[in-house]
Amino acid sequence: MIRISILAFIFLCFSIPAICGERNIYSDNCIEAQHLIFDLKLDKAEELLSKEESQNPTNILTIRLRSYIDFLKAFISEEQYYYERFEENTETRLDFLSSNFQDSPLNKMIQAEIALQLSVTEFQNEEYISSAWDLRKSYRLFVKNKEEHPDFIENNVGLGLMHALIGATPDKYKWLMNIAGMKGDLNTGLKELNEVYKFSIANNLSPLTEEVSLIRLLTELHINKDFENANVIAESLIKESHKTLILFSLSHYYMNTGNTDKAYDLLQNNNFSKDRFPFLYLYFMRGTAGLYQLNLSKETYDDMNLFTSKYKGFNFIKAAYQKKAWFKFLRGDTASYKNMLQLCLTKGNDFTDEDKQAIVEAKSGNLPNVNILKARILFDGGYYDKAKALLEAYNENNFTDFKSKVEYNYRLARTLDKLNEDEQSIVHYLKTIDNSIDKPWYYAANSSYFLGRYYEEKKDYTNAKLYYSKCFEIDNTEYRNSIRQKAKTGLNRIKNK
Repeated sequence: MIRISILAFIFLCFSIPAICGERNIYSDNCIEAQHLIFDLKLDKAEELLSKEESQNPTNILTIRLRSYIDFLKAFISEEQYYYERFEENTETRLDFLSSNFQDSPLNKMIQAEIALQLSVTEFQNEEYISSAWDLRKSYRLFVKNKEEHPDFIENNVGLGLMHALIGATPDKYKWLMNIAGMKGDLNTGLKELNEVYKFSIANNLSPLTEEVSLIRLLTELHINKDFENANVIAESLIKESHKTLILFSLSHYYMNTGNTDKAYDLLQNNNFSKDRFPFLYLYFMRGTAGLYQLNLSKETYDDMNLFTSKYKGFNFIKAAYQKKAWFKFLRGDTASYKNMLQLCLTKGNDFTDEDKQAIVEAKSGNLPNVNILKARILFDGGYYDKAKALLEAYNENNFTDFKSKVEYNYRLARTLDKLNEDEQSIVHYLKTIDNSIDKPWYYAANSSYFLGRYYEEKKDYTNAKLYYSKCFEIDNTEYRNSIRQKAKTGLNRIKNK
């Protein structure tokens, strides 16, 4: 799984406080603060929490809500100031919880959530050992709380997510989970999350329903790959899309499932700036959606430019400059295209897959073919019919350089595959492999992987093993590790079939 996707849905589910079993602590101030946190109106939420602390200094929930706020600021901004502030406040809060509210089922749950939040920000800052330690601490606290308070169902929100995450761990890292004593599987995690969802519906707890729905949505999308169920969940949340965090998760979902128009409309029709903590990534999402529509308007470029000029973090910067380069190239400005790609090499870091892809293009030094680039952008946006029509207006003989011929067949194969035109997609996958098996590009290896996946779905396990194995014979340098990991996972699924 792409690392940033894991971070995205951890961030969502643990940024939203659930209604807890101790109903008396859920004051009007805390309820309203929760709604404000949903909408990233964090300053106003903090004012209400100060009021609550003055009126009810023993309310444990204020600790939880303040931690969410600090976490959101650190995670969204990626600024060192907010990260250090979150770390400092976390130490104080955990020390306090370790000696107070010992009989409350909320105590260990809040400690577990804070440890998980800390793990995420440490991972984001490439502090991997500390992140792993706090992840283990979080897991053990959730499990211990379950043992001590088995009827406290809200604990299953965090525990269910942890079990699903552990179950989705790539095989090469399973041993680390075993050493850490962390056990779990996807089915157990989904069962626990569904129990909380049913509980929230039966008890008319709408904030908890929204929280667990977001977790279920992103778990179905990124881990279980049940897109039909994910879509049902997404549609149930549309009415709450005016809340910034729900807007983000829905836009993320629709852009990852090829429904760019819906994502763009949501981002265009909701205010996510006024009186809210800056969430500049939403501008990048809207600009990207506009580009996928081949909307080469000033508004599209301005959204991406606002992100690169104002964002002080380090993720998606390279990807944003790559997309700005595409915009300029499609507008016929080759000089600006080259300048933007050079910035891919010096700005931001390569933490995400999107940023890594930007570096590959920037280092290639080659101008893309304009029609293949348009087809790629349309494909990325889920406009498969338009991409097919554009590609089929040409054939590989229309391209003079060899790499463009190869990429043409690859892009056409991927597009036909998405349109379930299997026979023709196989033809172009095989052409791609035959013509570039000895090249450093990723086209041949990825074609072999998708053929393996196709035959696995058809239960033709002989051919599935053949093409998954072929991924290890192709000596590509681009995305070599990620393609081989996917192929290994495929082989493990069918090794006894």
